[in-house]
Amino acid sequence: MKRLNEICNQKVEPKSIIKTFKLVNEHSEIDFEVRTTYVERLMQASDIRKIISFLKKGKFRGNFVLQQYQYSEGVGEEFKERFNKPEHGSLLELLRPYKDSKLSFQIYLRDEIIGYRSIDKLYNISINDVL
Repeated sequence: MKRLNEICNQKVEPKSIIKTFKLVNEHSEIDFEVRTTYVERLMQASDIRKIISFLKKGKFRGNFVLQQYQYSEGVGEEFKERFNKPEHGSLLELLRPYKDSKLSFQIYLRDEIIGYRSIDKLYNISINDVL
């Protein structure tokens, strides 16, 4: 809980998040994805493992997207030092344990190198595929 509040920089009520997740996930006519922006130095690999574990236990049926943090003008100056853009290779390593997993949901990576791509296609591409 403390980590979630720290990452969001405010008090978060996880029961509300879980309740909303369950409600939306129960309705097969609603397509949705869970998107997590990975911020280096703020987040850890264990945070991603916990999110994916939660989605597995909840029998999530949508898409989970791990996206690369990229600084934008909308982010306050006070966060420039604290927030770091992770490298493409770091993001690949975070998702590697799930590349051959049989899950009820799809996992995607979104970053400046490959755009938006499913991990089942991510580890079998050459550099020419993304250029």
